[in-house]
Amino acid sequence: MRLLLLLLLSFLITSCQKEVAPITPQNGSLSSTNISFVYENGNPIDAGSCINPNTNYAIAITLKSNGTIPSNGITTKFTINGLNDEMTFLTDGTKTKKITLVNGKNSAIITDTKQEATINLITSAFEVIP
Repeated sequence: MRLLLLLLLSFLITSCQKEVAPITPQNGSLSSTNISFVYENGNPIDAGSCINPNTNYAIAITLKSNGTIPSNGITTKFTINGLNDEMTFLTDGTKTKKITLVNGKNSAIITDTKQEATINLITSAFEVIP
């Protein structure tokens, strides 16, 4: 009987715990997110700049929350050229991740908000003819 009572009490305690929903840009816990292509050092790429395939680039995501960020952080999911990735923020601010641009259109999208950044890399092969 004691065992049955103990099992019932354990079940009630574990089943009554509140599940905490993850904070995402979609559920209103964030005031803003932004995604952009930047140089590897975090400096912005000016509109109309020449894109050098030998230069290192990154994706930058900026997050601003509506209040306190939980200790496990806020995870922002995004895609770069169709490949899924994510960043976890423990504080408001900007984080970067080094990327390799592909020839043609490069696209980065924050999955929950559909915010998008694009950049075009056009490379041409030249051959010196003597």
